[in-house]
Amino acid sequence: MHLRSEPHHDWNEKIHQQEEVYLALEHVRDTDSDDDLLSATARTAASFLKYDQKQENRLVNLVDNAIAKGGDQAIWAASSFSHPLTDTCPMPDCETAAI
Repeated sequence: MHLRSEPHHDWNEKIHQQEEVYLALEHVRDTDSDDDLLSATARTAASFLKYDQKQENRLVNLVDNAIAKGGDQAIWAASSFSHPLTDTCPMPDCETAAI
């Protein structure tokens, strides 16, 4: 009997691809100062929160730092989030932002 390894391989490949995307977003956050790139990084990381709760702290950190480092576009990106990023709302200013 031959066991097919494709599903396992596909799963590992998806995990690897996700990790590459996260590393690319973190690289932009750490090395770039372009406001448009930082706002896109924040929006992308925030959208991944819907699909990858296991990386919640990492993604929230990405969003928070990209917004803090960016300018007007990054602030606009933050204002476009119509709900808290997570149920626990770990971003430092999320509770006071509504005031």
